[in-house]
Amino acid sequence: MSYRDLYIQELNNCLLENVAPDCSMKEAFDLTSTDISCYISQLIIGDYAAFTAVYSAPEVLNAFATAYAGFDVTDDVRDEIIGDFLNLINGKFAVALSNSRSVECTLSVPEFTLIDKVKLHESSYVIPVEFSFGIVNFIFSE
Repeated sequence: MSYRDLYIQELNNCLLENVAPDCSMKEAFDLTSTDISCYISQLIIGDYAAFTAVYSAPEVLNAFATAYAGFDVTDDVRDEIIGDFLNLINGKFAVALSNSRSVECTLSVPEFTLIDKVKLHESSYVIPVEFSFGIVNFIFSE
């Protein structure tokens, strides 16, 4: 199983358990540009490095944060809650890497990333996930 496949598996499990049991993960595709808005990102660093992020329309990100938090989310706390979700999925991924491959990693602090400051790795993918409130896109770049 590739690192990307392991990440997608962990992402799917986290989404089903913590956000919406009826969400539907679509096929991942190559990311060729970063013309994206509402972008919250986090780095995985250590023996293995990756860039991860979440993007969608602002109203969809608000609904995602509300579904994850379990309470109505306002714009001023949305990014913090989505950052918490990135900590969850990336932490589970880091533990899976450690347990299954003896690869040790840590996580950066989640941040709002301006498009012109994004530095993708060689292989970058978008993983679209459909919810009742819209599609949220996850980026995995290694």
